[in-house]
Amino acid sequence: MAQHRPYKPLLALRLTIYTMAVLTVTIAIIGSVFYFWSQQNIEDNIHRSLTIAGNIIRNEINAYTYDELRNTDTFNTLLTSLKEKVKVHRIIIINSNHSVIADSDNFLTPGDDYLNAMQDAYEIEQAEQGSFMATKLYSVSGSFFMGMYIPYSTRYGHNTGSIYISTGVEYLTRLRRTLRSMSIMILISLFAVGIIIYIVIQWLLIPTRRLMHAMIELRTGNMNIELTPSTNDEVGWLTAEFTTMAKAIREKLALQQRLASIGEIAVGVAHEVRNGLSPIMTAASSMRRHYPDNSMLESIIVEVRELDSFIQNFLAYARPHTPDLSKTIELADFLSKAAQRLSAHPVFKSKHITLSMNISPAEIPGDDTQLQHVFDNLLINAAEAIPDTGTISIITELHHAFVTIIVRDTGQGMTEEELKNALRPFYTAKKGGTGLGLSIAEKIISEHGGDVSVKSSPGKGCSIIIQLPRGEL
Repeated sequence: MAQHRPYKPLLALRLTIYTMAVLTVTIAIIGSVFYFWSQQNIEDNIHRSLTIAGNIIRNEINAYTYDELRNTDTFNTLLTSLKEKVKVHRIIIINSNHSVIADSDNFLTPGDDYLNAMQDAYEIEQAEQGSFMATKLYSVSGSFFMGMYIPYSTRYGHNTGSIYISTGVEYLTRLRRTLRSMSIMILISLFAVGIIIYIVIQWLLIPTRRLMHAMIELRTGNMNIELTPSTNDEVGWLTAEFTTMAKAIREKLALQQRLASIGEIAVGVAHEVRNGLSPIMTAASSMRRHYPDNSMLESIIVEVRELDSFIQNFLAYARPHTPDLSKTIELADFLSKAAQRLSAHPVFKSKHITLSMNISPAEIPGDDTQLQHVFDNLLINAAEAIPDTGTISIITELHHAFVTIIVRDTGQGMTEEELKNALRPFYTAKKGGTGLGLSIAEKIISEHGGDVSVKSSPGKGCSIIIQLPRGEL
């Protein structure tokens, strides 16, 4: 009996992992899309707010002359009031040399180098040319800010540099903190959901495991297996079908055991009958020499010969004959010799055998004596199926793992009933036939690891298709 790998109960774990992976990826995608969508909307809104604030600040500063703005107290007072008025985080005035003129937070003193001059060089340049240029979001100590550079000129159009304004993005900061907290909660929830899913899948797999254990019992020889479906779904259907299959196997094995017992008895009876035929044949032959014109003696001899032939075929079918597969047969040469040998047989008179070898020289493992019996019988049957003149074709095809041999005749063919029972032992539509020819051929081919099938229709001849393994390639 073939050894089977013991199964590992990993299906529930795998289904849980796959489900959790899908859930995690889905949540991650949705969360990412939501976060970036929110960030983009926030950036657009802040950009509009900074543009409005920038216009207000610009108009306020442009109302002063350059000399008025050189007064530090005036500038500080102006920036402080503007910062409160437009609700921005910071205002920095920068001259064309990128030096600080004033800082609303007094963090930078007039004359200091502007620290972001290199980083925001493009935005500063565009602002000095008259454009409003927003910066990217940036983070300071975990908080998000966004800035904008606007042109800076005095009341008389004296362009002295640019103004930097920034505002905090508190919503985005809160959103990121919320998402971080939600991520922790989602991970905890996913872990809990994973445990629940695993338990549910384990419960759902209980009928499947019952079915698996029943299959193991059936494989080990326990045929008295009956399962009652506990569900009305696919698993329940499989359980019901398994019970039906086990019952059919049990009945088939019981029938085979009974037939085996009958077969043993039949073989013994056949031996005894054959032993009794020998003295009958001897006596009838001896009497015919004295009474050569006695038709009754002739009938006895013919009937005894037919009965002996039937018993011989029956014993050939009933007895186990293990083929010798240690030898190899060169198929093309083997079939050519079979056709040549049988061409002189009386039944082949006015019948022609053709060979179509669609193979390169190929060897198959096989017992030449048994295979010779098979093809002799098939060719003779094909010739007998042709009433007058006709052709018997032997066609071979080479495949990767097997060879196909087709014996085709141009005879009368088979009816649907005859085709259905063609391989059944003792079934025959031929007068004087035993019904064992094809059955013996199928048995021998099966013992060689091959297969036999029949194709036919009335008036269109018959094809016997044999497939034999090629052995090691």
